[in-house]
Amino acid sequence: WDGEPILQSFPSEWAHELVSARYHELLEPIDKFWSGTPVHGTEFELPLGMRLIVNRWDQHLDLMVTMRSQACGQDGHCGNFNGDDQDDTTNLIKARMELRVSQQESLFPTPAGDESEPREMKLDECAKEVRAEAEIACKEKNVDSLSAAFL
Repeated sequence: WDGEPILQSFPSEWAHELVSARYHELLEPIDKFWSGTPVHGTEFELPLGMRLIVNRWDQHLDLMVTMRSQACGQDGHCGNFNGDDQDDTTNLIKARMELRVSQQESLFPTPAGDESEPREMKLDECAKEVRAEAEIACKEKNVDSLSAAFL
């Protein structure tokens, strides 16, 4: 914070006049696939009722933002919060906004890998044996079909 490290030990807490943060073991991971796995996560409480939860893994981050509806509107990865899920498809969201973080706005100095647009996969393209293994893993972890779409 302001050039000084925070939350350097586990568990730990930190607060400033507008922001508070906790680094601790979470009861549930963001990605339900990892249920039952101990998760060290960071929770941030921000102004205007915004809450940010981060699960850090070896190769990626899981991030969940919860917030109130904004008076001037909002849009993002999960849609525009207008109650109409028909206008929240990937293609319609892409038409409304850029889905990639520009290099100028990125928190990371260099790209971590392939920067090309990922191809949208279709379920029928999945090899039958791979799909069968995935369905078994999801059932064992009690992952519903909506959550499985994000795995």
